[in-house]
Amino acid sequence: MNENKVTIDMENLTEDERKQLMALCEKANKKEEWPKIGDEYWCVKGCGIVRNVAWEGNFLDMGCKAIGNMFKTEKEAKFHAEYLKVCAELERLSDWEEGTIYCIIYYQRGIVIDDDEDLISGPYNFKSEESAQNAIDTIGEDRLKKYYFGVKE
Repeated sequence: MNENKVTIDMENLTEDERKQLMALCEKANKKEEWPKIGDEYWCVKGCGIVRNVAWEGNFLDMGCKAIGNMFKTEKEAKFHAEYLKVCAELERLSDWEEGTIYCIIYYQRGIVIDDDEDLISGPYNFKSEESAQNAIDTIGEDRLKKYYFGVKE
């Protein structure tokens, strides 16, 4: 049962009470339009710097919005910048060649290395357990959990 949905019998309400209730319901269901001209948002610039910008609706703003590089808070933008850094590190360390594929996955509250092709779901693969472990050691297990796998502990 969804606790945010309510069924109301309006039979016992006066006409004024019904109008007031309907106005409140419309207000509650109205989606906030964001961003509007002048609204501040945060983004990650090409060099990894996080900065705030006022929405003007220009092509740069629209580009940030289109690729998911538009955040309401500095904290969200900084998190995204770290995610991008971790992905870049994984890309540099990935060394897969034709043959067995090893990947880094998050499984049962931990980072593991696996060669089960059914579990492989990411773009970063490795030719051996050793090279996958090197990536974990280089990037750091905590950073992988937090930024790449999105684990909140």
